[in-house]
Amino acid sequence: MALLPNNVVLAEDDPEISSMVKDYFEQAYDLSVTTTDKVDEIIPLVLKTKASVLIMDLELKDGDASQVVSDVVAIEGLVVIILTGTWKGREENKLLKDGAQVVMRKPQKPSTIWQQVLNLRGTSQRSKEKPGRVSVIGKNGHYDMEEGVIIDEEGKITYLSDKEREIMNILAQRMAADQASASEIDIAARAWVPREDIITIIFETPFFTKEIKNTFWYFLRKLKDTLEEWSNTTGEIEVIENFRVGRTESYYRLNPEVFHLTNPEDTKGEG
Repeated sequence: MALLPNNVVLAEDDPEISSMVKDYFEQAYDLSVTTTDKVDEIIPLVLKTKASVLIMDLELKDGDASQVVSDVVAIEGLVVIILTGTWKGREENKLLKDGAQVVMRKPQKPSTIWQQVLNLRGTSQRSKEKPGRVSVIGKNGHYDMEEGVIIDEEGKITYLSDKEREIMNILAQRMAADQASASEIDIAARAWVPREDIITIIFETPFFTKEIKNTFWYFLRKLKDTLEEWSNTTGEIEVIENFRVGRTESYYRLNPEVFHLTNPEDTKGEG
């Protein structure tokens, strides 16, 4: 069965959470989200909608949803994410062993959940073929997401630190996902990643201490300096754009006026 990349099934018995996630996914990412609050409806809905993503709570109206995990993972290509606020003796390792790719504890922002989907899709894609590359528009050279290196027009190699590489890959994966599903006009308004999502992923914690934030800004600044030198845009344009909402929310993206995604085959003759 060919799964549809923009179709999602959300199994959640809290109507407020269900409505929030569905509305955010559909408005922010142009997804089609089908919801249910019953265990018995999960598999039929996944099959009916050909969903490529299943996000499920463990406690639904008609019982324990953990019993269906090992069944739904038999659907090839389906991303399964457990989103729950209760464990009741269940072991996270057991859920992962049964086939769930990620187990997330409530509460989670919808954007954080979808970033996990993008990460999982990126991992799956990398296992099948070489990942795409980030290139400066109008220039030769590229950033290799798999190797974490920048190769400029003259063949000079620049190695990113682990944290710089993680930040760069998160931004590149979001750009790749949006580039694949949107027109060039839409891209200008998309590909934003919340700062909290980046920090959660690279530091593996939802707790944002001052030390963690300062460390994040340090590596972000280093990455910006490297990208400015590579793209020869120092002081002219933001290579990593920052969009702020209020005093606390902050979003980042690779500037689509500077960078774009290319296939590995497009850069074979470089260097």
